[in-house]
Amino acid sequence: MKNKFNNGYYRFGDLYKKYSTLKSKSRKDFVEITNNKFITYKNVFKNDFIVDDLEFGNVFISQEENQNTTSYGDVIFTSSSETPVEIAMSSIVLTTKPLYVNSFCQAYKFIGPRNLVNFKYLGYYLRSQN
Repeated sequence: MKNKFNNGYYRFGDLYKKYSTLKSKSRKDFVEITNNKFITYKNVFKNDFIVDDLEFGNVFISQEENQNTTSYGDVIFTSSSETPVEIAMSSIVLTTKPLYVNSFCQAYKFIGPRNLVNFKYLGYYLRSQN
């Protein structure tokens, strides 16, 4: 992805901006049956892509809360684990459903022009071993 800056290439930070995941939640917020869905740690760890047919968690969000939701093209990384090889597993959001993100993950909102990124390619690239 070339541009006129950075030796002709975009950096991740040119196209993505970090945003906060679920905050100030307690155990009881995750037990109640609600229409609010969140991306679980396992969703990110086990899947290259976040798509509509995954099984998401339920979370209660009050109207007074200011929580962020995902958008198509966002990147989610795992940020904690018991082993180093499980950290920074990534998933690309390929759904337009507004989903919340588990607090054991890091979330990045796509801010670039859509025609610059092939999100499926990016998903496979971020998961590659090389």
